[in-house]
Amino acid sequence: MANTRQHHQVHEQKLEQLVKSMTFYILENVDNKLDIRSPSTLLNYVLVYKLFLEWLIAEGIAEQEYIKDIPLLVLEKLKLIVAQSLIKYLERRNIYINKKETKKAEKVSVNWKISALRSLSTQTENDEGEPYFYRNVMLKIEVNKVKETLGARASRISSKISHNDEDARFLEFVKYNYEKELPEKSRKLIYFKRDKKRDFAILSLFLGSGIRVNELSNLRLRPGFRRKTNTRLRKGGKRI
Repeated sequence: MANTRQHHQVHEQKLEQLVKSMTFYILENVDNKLDIRSPSTLLNYVLVYKLFLEWLIAEGIAEQEYIKDIPLLVLEKLKLIVAQSLIKYLERRNIYINKKETKKAEKVSVNWKISALRSLSTQTENDEGEPYFYRNVMLKIEVNKVKETLGARASRISSKISHNDEDARFLEFVKYNYEKELPEKSRKLIYFKRDKKRDFAILSLFLGSGIRVNELSNLRLRPGFRRKTNTRLRKGGKRI
């Protein structure tokens, strides 16, 4: 859990540094979402904006040297053919895995980037209360959902869930047998014994409730946990 909180803080720091190189309208767009989006989500949004603006400069569509100086007028006057070229670039570019391997972007990833760029339309206003720009050509780009048959979906989901009491057997293994497989007098064994009750409680809650990892990592012990039931507000405003 500590690692997840550290991960959260790292994303906050990266986001804070990255927005310094962004245009004022993107900075305001991000600021408007700070209370409703996680730092990780916002960081990913800004990385998409950065990729987009750098592409505009590289293609000569924006004449500015730095992305911070690209005016709203450039975005408002983009032609559909330019937006389509951007999508082709996102789909065809090589993404480096390591020095020897590259891959193409998955359709889901491209769709997410389109959605992020769509959000730049009317999220901010000028001093007169008018949107910075009314026309966002990215709204004309269709987001084609990845299609899969019911059988393929069932197979994909089946590979990610527990079957035939596998979750119960896993918890039983952690509670009674895991420490037997750790070397005697090792740090792993010492730490496991120290944190066994806590870790078992975490695993039980995770497997029994369907809570997300980031939601679980942000939980704090409070008097309310003495009750038999607790309510969590999840992503999308859903309660569990």
